[in-house]
Amino acid sequence: MLNCKKTVILFLLCLPIILFSCGDEGSNALDSITKEGPSLPRLGLHGSEYRNQRYLFKFLNLPVNGWTVKEISNKNTIDAFLDWEEIFGFKVEVNEMDSLLLMEPVVESDFVYQLVDVLENKIPHILIWVEKQTVSDISTPKEYVEGLLETIEFLNEAGALKQNLEVTDQGKILSADRVSGYYYDMVADDGRRSKDSLFMRSTSNTFYIYHYDLWVPNQASYEQYLQTYNRMLSTLAFNTQ
Repeated sequence: MLNCKKTVILFLLCLPIILFSCGDEGSNALDSITKEGPSLPRLGLHGSEYRNQRYLFKFLNLPVNGWTVKEISNKNTIDAFLDWEEIFGFKVEVNEMDSLLLMEPVVESDFVYQLVDVLENKIPHILIWVEKQTVSDISTPKEYVEGLLETIEFLNEAGALKQNLEVTDQGKILSADRVSGYYYDMVADDGRRSKDSLFMRSTSNTFYIYHYDLWVPNQASYEQYLQTYNRMLSTLAFNTQ
């Protein structure tokens, strides 16, 4: 969650391969049979499919037609999170995070790895990252989003943001395997728009918050890419098989 001071911001089933050897002429003996069992899906990014073993989730329909999809790391995104002053007017802190995938339309530009440059050049993109918290007073994605939006509303009223941020829609969302999440849409004064979908899971004393973010510079881009984002998100499931 973004903070300011306190808390501010996937089988292939290989068919059995039966090998016959002829032996002596007239012999009907089956000399050998070799069977190959089911192959496990490959982990990581492979075409339109992505499986993450560490956080146990998969996407089966990433936008590869007309898009470039790359695996990234925190070094590609941390500057944007820590220095998001163009939007918030101040440096923002994030909890421990793990940036995983960045997707950009190929028609927009050559692929840009650094998120701070993506934002500066107003490149539409989809970002997938996981946030980790060891202490939290929230237990659902809805509570997380509501707390974030309350913070944004407070900052708007205080004039602390460079641009006013308006929430245009929010609500419950379900993954393909029926895990409950929550989304919100937001627009800034200059027309930039975002749709952020969050899911939450926990193990022991650690909370994992899964962020799936669409960011676009204007309403036209939002209408152009929202269907791609929603189609991708509809295949999200919290397993890798």
